[in-house]
Amino acid sequence: SDGNVSIIYWQAPSILNPFLSVEDLLREALLDFGVLSREAVRSGRAASASTHELVSALHDFLLSLIPIKGSAVLIIDEAQHLSSEVLEQIRVLSNLETNESKLLQIILVGQLNLLDSLESSSMRQLSQRVSIKTSLRPLSREEVEAYVNHRLWIARGSEGVKFDAEAFDCVHLYSGGVPRVINLLCDRSLMAGAAERLQEIPASIIRKAAERLHLEEVPAIRAVLSSSRSSRRRKQAGAAALAVLFGVAGFLILVPSVWISTPDRPPVPPKLIAEPVRALPPPPGGLLPPLLSQGP
Repeated sequence: SDGNVSIIYWQAPSILNPFLSVEDLLREALLDFGVLSREAVRSGRAASASTHELVSALHDFLLSLIPIKGSAVLIIDEAQHLSSEVLEQIRVLSNLETNESKLLQIILVGQLNLLDSLESSSMRQLSQRVSIKTSLRPLSREEVEAYVNHRLWIARGSEGVKFDAEAFDCVHLYSGGVPRVINLLCDRSLMAGAAERLQEIPASIIRKAAERLHLEEVPAIRAVLSSSRSSRRRKQAGAAALAVLFGVAGFLILVPSVWISTPDRPPVPPKLIAEPVRALPPPPGGLLPPLLSQGP
């Protein structure tokens, strides 16, 4: 800290392999924090260090961050696969603290069955130490389209293949709005589309890819999509009817005025004239354009 300027030092290693023993988990954390080297783990004392020694080394490192106002975060992905022994060790690590604050923040990232594991009776103490529990809800139909288009834009820029509207409906229907399944389904569909040299992926390609992946329609989304399609059809029909109405109204207003201005036609009955329609003045010289001067 220098005057009003503070520099906060962050260390946030990510452990991507959840199939680890307690000692392996601790060694991976110390490696990512920079406390141990890969060579030391392979051939040095760290290779045979006990759990207590590894936890002590981690604790000493975390204490060394206090003078520089550093923070340490440990992120563990696919945490639903962690064994009960590793989860218990994580609970122990959560106890590393000073009188003022925790020394280590731990983030567990996984599928929804991770919550089931934490709610079991054997994991009650760990669950009580969790400050925040949150889960991502499935994406809506509009969010699925925005998500896929964003991924396509990142992959290819502004040009390339795209999905039609019905294809997005199918992606939502078979994936249930789960990003992991969306990625898998779209990847297979894009490969099939590339084999057929398609610039636009239709719904038929999505259905074939879903069949090969053994994906089934989500009934709740089927009902929502059916209702949404019916609503879109009603709106489209209403817009078409409105366009026809305006077209007919324009015709009825225009035609009587032409008829009124034509000398060889009888007057139009008043009930067909839409007010405030007024007769057009006769053209100069009493001549009408050829198309208007002809009979019906």
